[in-house]
Amino acid sequence: APPPDGAIPDMSAIDAAMQDSTVSQESGVADLLSVDSAPQDSGAPIIDSFEADPPLVEWGSSVTLTWVSSGADGCEIDNDPLSAVSGSWSIDDVEAAHTFVLECANAAGVATAEVEVTVSCDPASRVMAPLTAITTAQELQEMREAFPGCFSIDGQLRIEQSSLTDLSALSGLVEVRGGLEIHANPSLSSLVGLESLQAVRAGGNFNGDLVIGRYENEAQGNPSLTSIESLGGLREVEGVLSLDYNYAIESLRGLDELRTVGLNLELSNIHQVTDLQGLGRLVSVGQTFRITRLDGLTSLDGLGPLSTIGWLLRLEYSEGLIDISALST
Repeated sequence: APPPDGAIPDMSAIDAAMQDSTVSQESGVADLLSVDSAPQDSGAPIIDSFEADPPLVEWGSSVTLTWVSSGADGCEIDNDPLSAVSGSWSIDDVEAAHTFVLECANAAGVATAEVEVTVSCDPASRVMAPLTAITTAQELQEMREAFPGCFSIDGQLRIEQSSLTDLSALSGLVEVRGGLEIHANPSLSSLVGLESLQAVRAGGNFNGDLVIGRYENEAQGNPSLTSIESLGGLREVEGVLSLDYNYAIESLRGLDELRTVGLNLELSNIHQVTDLQGLGRLVSVGQTFRITRLDGLTSLDGLGPLSTIGWLLRLEYSEGLIDISALST
């Protein structure tokens, strides 16, 4: 349900810096993830609390967000205006992990806070796919139809050399334990269907890789893929996350929830991308972070609070890259 109507001051010109914290689930309510408020004597508003109940939501269920602020003229959640500066908002049919951002403002400034909501799925809803290659929509649907709600995959799923235009038959996929490869699909224009995917983890003999297009193999790319926004719930890749030879991708928006990559993060041959907007919550890369042959890349703006690269940061063959100041923060 949409939030109640209400107007708030224009906050588009106010920078809202975020600070990391953790989620406590002991009471069944997610605590404030971060708060950035001006000093109390400045006259700017203060967010006293921002909570999600429950913080771990069964797929398709509802969550209630509750907030308390003081001194604010108006508040908004994810840019949707709210009619009350303290109150609650129930959201139905939650099917994807999300970090909700609360902003409260007055003439003196703005305060911001975040809270995470994670989606769970019945462990019995698992598709066993030790090593499955999908080349047609019918094959994908047949694998899927036993689980009409949410589900997970145990094994390695490859979607390759298909005529698929999207991945809508995978709607409700919450987790892959093994790996997911999507390559050599000439008509694939979006990843619609992967909105609920939260994690790709190791399983069996597989590292937990998410590979979209194959490294150093142009024929294995997805030339029509323009957007990865449907990955908006993805928080963890335990193995390698690789985007390669997807020439038409216009931005990295869709990786906004990504926190950790266990092995390598590889971005290459994505020529429309001009910055790293979409990696704003990335904290850790276990081994190598490689950016190569991004012809349109001019800056690393948008890179999040990246604190750990286990081995190597590699920037190469991106001749337009002139600004790496984002690394200083």
